Amino acid sequence: MKTKLISLLLPIFMFVSCEDEAEKASACASIIANAEQTIEAASNEFDAKIEAGTATKADCDELIAIMQEIVDCMPKGAEKTEMQGDITQASAVCSAFSS
Repeated sequence: MKTKLISLLLPIFMFVSCEDEAEKASACASIIANAEQTIEAASNEFDAKIEAGTATKADCDELIAIMQEIVDCMPKGAEKTEMQGDITQASAVCSAFSS
């Protein structure tokens, strides 16, 4: 009985899993397609806050989160590794800002 139940439920779990992967791939495709504009806009906004003297740790963390979302969608390779290093360095700088 348990074997029958498992064999009946397994295809359902596989379908749901594949559907989730397809949704993630679609979301990543959109993120990657807009990556350059997204990073530029977020960087410009953060730079403006730095120049105005109003930048906070939360603002810095938000920029890091945007960058990380993009890196998470990137394929493995030198560019992803380099950007992850940039994120690590930038994260260390965030602690210099007030909360």
